[in-house]
Amino acid sequence: MILRDEWKRARQERAVFEQVASLRTKVEEIEANRDRDICKGSRAARREKKEVSAEIQLHEVVANLDLLSEIKEHGLVVEDEIVRLKEMEEDCKAAANLAAAPNWSVADLDLPQVSKDSIIVDEAVNSSVREEASS
Repeated sequence: MILRDEWKRARQERAVFEQVASLRTKVEEIEANRDRDICKGSRAARREKKEVSAEIQLHEVVANLDLLSEIKEHGLVVEDEIVRLKEMEEDCKAAANLAAAPNWSVADLDLPQVSKDSIIVDEAVNSSVREEASS
């Protein structure tokens, strides 16, 4: 009888150890997948950053070419154009500062939630409200 109980306990322990080993393997797989996804996300973010940077640089080159073409075609005075561009630069800086302002919307605040269970219903108040509404 004692041997049978010990044998059952040993089988149960072995089953538990096998489950633990199986769960550890699953955790390792999940962690590996998570790490892979993080790496993919980082690569995608760097690629997107490079694309945006290249696009900005393209816009700058096109703007410079347009400016030089306009100066050449219309015989503009460079000093006047520099003053005009400096004014535009200040306007762009102000617009960028406004765009970088934080969003203070209520949706981003961590507000406490009220459940229906926490609301106390006063029957006397409800009946008086119903009476007033029916009058």
